[in-house]
Amino acid sequence: MREFHPLLVRPRREPLLMLGPNEKGDIAEAEITAAAIRAGCTVSRPLTDHPPYDLVIEAGGRLLRVQCKWAPLKKGVVHVRLRTCSHSP
Repeated sequence: MREFHPLLVRPRREPLLMLGPNEKGDIAEAEITAAAIRAGCTVSRPLTDHPPYDLVIEAGGRLLRVQCKWAPLKKGVVHVRLRTCSHSP
């Protein structure tokens, strides 16, 4: 009997589904939301796509604006490329 990875529902020989940036962002947002809820936080979403954040998480009596990002997992480590940009008046 062929074994399947618990997160995959396809045999290993089939091609992977190619996700676009919107789908990757949606998955990242859903996973972060679920993790925050499991941690006992309240999660809110803005009504429009225009704010510079994706979620508002209430934690420890504070409201935290959160920007969700997708990052690859390599050998059990999440690899995040960080850059800074300063556009102050």
